[in-house]
Amino acid sequence: MLVIGSAVGGAYAYHHYKEADWQHRYDEYQRQLQGKLTESEKHLQELNTKLDVAHGQLVTQGTLDEKYQALLTSRDTDFEKFRREHELALKSLSNAVFELRQQSKGGTATAREEPSTPAQPGGPLPTGPVQKVISYEFTDKDGRIHLKDPDIWVQGDEELQVRQFFRVEGR
Repeated sequence: MLVIGSAVGGAYAYHHYKEADWQHRYDEYQRQLQGKLTESEKHLQELNTKLDVAHGQLVTQGTLDEKYQALLTSRDTDFEKFRREHELALKSLSNAVFELRQQSKGGTATAREEPSTPAQPGGPLPTGPVQKVISYEFTDKDGRIHLKDPDIWVQGDEELQVRQFFRVEGR
């Protein structure tokens, strides 16, 4: 019973002081935003200015909004106008990379032996057994995927064309 009571008491104290620490940090931030700096904070701010190390300032949300408006291009301004007219709000911004995997069933595949090119007159004669050139093509039934390989024995001459259509919706 003593162990359980001790654990519960420790957990309560931890969360109580943790919450108090966050509240203290928030109060300190608000004080600094209002420009009420302690002597040591003023001294640090002067040093940064003198050394030209940092030009940081505490700013309000209104100041940030003003700076944002100043940075907008004409296209951005048009978008902002549209956003306000329709009362749209941006909840999040993502710069994610997505992977698209697809499998194509059906389609048309052709492989054929290409006629050999005659040797150039006066040129070197082929040595050893001559390998036949075989070309290959594949097109899926929807016409989105087209693979063309002029010579299956030569690596790197393949051509893959993929046509994808996407609809992007914002909410």
